[in-house]
Amino acid sequence: MWLCVCFADSRKGMCSRRLTHRIVITNILVVNENPENTMEKRKSRSLTTAVAASFGGLAALLTVLPLSFPYPVIPYLKFDLAELPVVIAFLSFGPLAGGITAIAYWLVLSLVGEFTPIGPAMKFLAVGSMLLGIWVGSKIYRGSTVAPLLLNLILLGGLIRIFITTIANYILLAVLFPDLLEIATGMVRAATGFIADGQLNALFIVLLFTSIFNLLHTIFSIIPSALVVMKVSARGAFHSWANQAWLVKLLYHEMRRS
Repeated sequence: MWLCVCFADSRKGMCSRRLTHRIVITNILVVNENPENTMEKRKSRSLTTAVAASFGGLAALLTVLPLSFPYPVIPYLKFDLAELPVVIAFLSFGPLAGGITAIAYWLVLSLVGEFTPIGPAMKFLAVGSMLLGIWVGSKIYRGSTVAPLLLNLILLGGLIRIFITTIANYILLAVLFPDLLEIATGMVRAATGFIADGQLNALFIVLLFTSIFNLLHTIFSIIPSALVVMKVSARGAFHSWANQAWLVKLLYHEMRRS
């Protein structure tokens, strides 16, 4: 409560303006502190935490189970089903949930994965950069149909994943572990019969086939995840949580814009 006492008629206007100004500020603060808004934020945070924990646990389970299969050209690179829960979390509940799930996946890999801590860190760079590409693709997409949207997400997700992992693999093979380059070159030679002359050519060939692997893994991770999310959303499974999946909301938003 504000008390304004005026001793002169000349000051009444000023007091009135001060009182009105303070009432407006008070009303703004009341609106900002609306209990419904606070409850909605808490609900959203709780949902994000629950989603990250659930899908992170599923990714951990798939990591432990022998469900991955090697890339034929460079067998130490593996197509990993554990990426699917991370992408499903992203496409279902948005970038924050997907990002937290990716971090949980990385932490689990650091405990049970191979070639720690380098292997889990490389995996996190691959998955995180792919999610970044999906987010960028969603921002620049203009359309209202599924197929062009998925193509856009795959292209941006794949390109950013390839860019980041190529830099990381260059540092890994050329600087940190040059012996690993010889192993990878031998694998490429055994799988394709291609013989690279010199270390620079060998590095180029290994990075080229690694880039192909990352593009294939992007396709392998995004398409099945998107199909699952669209199917589950069509059955109304998201209505009690988030009304619609993030991917469906994106399509609906672009449909309204067009």
